[in-house]
Formats: sequence, C-alpha cells, structure tokens
Amino acid sequence: MMIFLTIIVFVLILSILVIAHEWGHFISARLFGVHVDEFAIGFPPRAAKIQGKKTMFTINWLPLGGFVRLKGEQGEDAKDEDSFAGKAIWKRLIILSAGVGMNVLLAIILMCIGFNIGMPADVTDYDGTGTIRDRAVVVTSVLPDTAASMVDIQPNDKIISIDGNEFSTYSEVTTYLSDSGGKKLNMVLKRGKEEHVVTPTIGTIAFQSQDENGNEITVQKAGLGVALTDGGIVSYSFFQSIPVAFSAVAMMIYTIIVFLIHAFQTMVFSDFSGPVGIAAYTGVAMREGFAYILLFMVQLSLSLAILNILPLPALDGGRALFAIIEKLRGKPMPKNAENTAHLIGFFLLILIVILATVKDVRALF
Repeated sequence: MMIFLTIIVFVLILSILVIAHEWGHFISARLFGVHVDEFAIGFPPRAAKIQGKKTMFTINWLPLGGFVRLKGEQGEDAKDEDSFAGKAIWKRLIILSAGVGMNVLLAIILMCIGFNIGMPADVTDYDGTGTIRDRAVVVTSVLPDTAASMVDIQPNDKIISIDGNEFSTYSEVTTYLSDSGGKKLNMVLKRGKEEHVVTPTIGTIAFQSQDENGNEITVQKAGLGVALTDGGIVSYSFFQSIPVAFSAVAMMIYTIIVFLIHAFQTMVFSDFSGPVGIAAYTGVAMREGFAYILLFMVQLSLSLAILNILPLPALDGGRALFAIIEKLRGKPMPKNAENTAHLIGFFLLILIVILATVKDVRALF
C-alpha cells in the first residue's frame, strides 16, 4: 500500500513540475503571438485529449516529462505571423527559457509556503528572526564501511539519546562519540514519527589532515561514521519568508551548479538518480512529513531548471544555443543538421535515464 501511495505522490509531484515548466513555454509563446498546437503532459502514447479553441491539451501514458508543440518550431512556416520560426531571436530565447524561469518561480513560491508553515533547516549558531521548534541533533550523511553503515542509521535520523544520555548540540554528541572508541553504544533514533534502537560499536575512521609543517598526514580517530548537525523546524511570518525563500533558492541553485561542474569535471555521475531513485526519495520525504515533501519538490524543480538550461541538444538550452548561433551567422542553421542533433541528444538522454534507472534498481536490491 505504501509503495502504491509513493508512486502516486511521485507522479503527482513530477506532473506539477512539468506543468509549471511547460506552462512557462505556453504563456510566453501565446504572449508573443505564437500558435501552440499541443500542450502535453507525459510522453506518447496518448491517454486522453481535450481540444481547446486554439490548442489541444493531452495527457500521455509515460509520466516522465511533457512538451509544448509550437507552430514553426522545426523551421517551417517561417513567413507566417504566428510561427515560432518567424519570430525575432530575442522572443524565441524568452520562449525557450520561460520553462526554466517558471521552475525557479515555483521553487520560490514553495519555499515561501514552506517557511511560513515551517521548514527543516540547519540551526547551528542560528541568529535569524524566525521561530525554531523541534530542535534535535540530526544525521546528515553516513559514511560507507563504518560502524554507522553496519546498522540501520540513515540520513535525517534524529538522535534522541545515546546510552541514556540526551544531547543539546551535535558537538556534544561528537565529543561523546570520540571518547567511546571500541564501545558498543545503545542509540535511540527517531525516523519520521517512529523511534528505533541501534547498537553500533564505535570503530576508527581514517581521514586526511595536516601536521604543524603543513604536510598531509593520515589520522586515525574513533568515530561512528556520520556527519551531524543541529537541525530544527524554522518558520517565518509571510513577509519575512519572501527574502528568506529567495536566499534559500539562490543557495540551492549554487549548490546544484557546483555539483554538476564537479560531476562533469570528474566524469563521475554515480550520484545522479533516475525515476526509480527519485521515487525512492519521494518515499523518504513522505515519511518525514509535508515540509520535507515541499523541500524535495523545490530541489527537484531547481534541478529540472538547471539541467534544462544546459546548452545540450534536445534541451531548452540546446535549442537556445542554436538560436544564438543563427543570430551570429545571420541566417538559420540547416534544419536537417539541427533536428539530427536534437534527435541524437534526445536518445542520449533516454540512455542516461535507462542507465540511472538500472543503477537505482540495483541499489534497491
């Protein structure tokens, strides 16, 4: 039953993000007088359709995206007044980037709502103007091949007590763990609304440091193998939440861009997730509560925006790149070459999704 509910919520979340993205293309196209042939949610085969006065609205069976089909987007009918191909380059660039803009706007709106009702946040040395509740020491990550990875400790777990001792800050927990080398602990954790007990044995963790001369050295230290922070639910008044939401979204965008740059520089894409992995994260967010679902939607919306703006064929950024090249050349690109590039890009994206899905399925089992 829980799996079925998770799938429904996952499809609903993805549909909201796709509708927002495609609505940006739709509204901007209509604003500039471009005829919209079809507004589609999902990819064919088609499940249902509604014919409007000017546009056909469709729902398709593969709920992994969507599209807006514009008159003249393949370069045809360039002389018609309502053709995309006949519009000025700057108008085409706005239409192509409007989907990304809508995803960013949706993220800001969701963060405003979230901060108004209360959002999970790092409250270490917090000196903001909001209200904090449900403070706790929270696990942010678990290192592989450590004591924590051998028992059921997961990110977002809250530490209720260790050996009967309660702690106010993560630094207190860190000090206690560093003094417990070789000791078997009795830890009470809270995950979502449920508590459970784990009994890890503290081991040693090797990490790189520097000596007094600045030389790299390997240091062995007693540890559990987790990263911790002081977490809590932070809420603001409506007007206070607006600048905080803008700031939080800007920081998330920066973090995602840094992650992508690192991934492309190192050619390590193991942290990318496909539909199965995203659905699994949806289940985690559902377990933690509504605020976490909002935060997950924000992260997903911004990831969708940034990936779409990349100058790669088949993406909005790739189509914008061809429009810019057309402006620089003073004439349109050969449509066969452009369409072939977008087709190859589309199949490469499908291949990446398949590989990510295979990785996610293997991780589940």
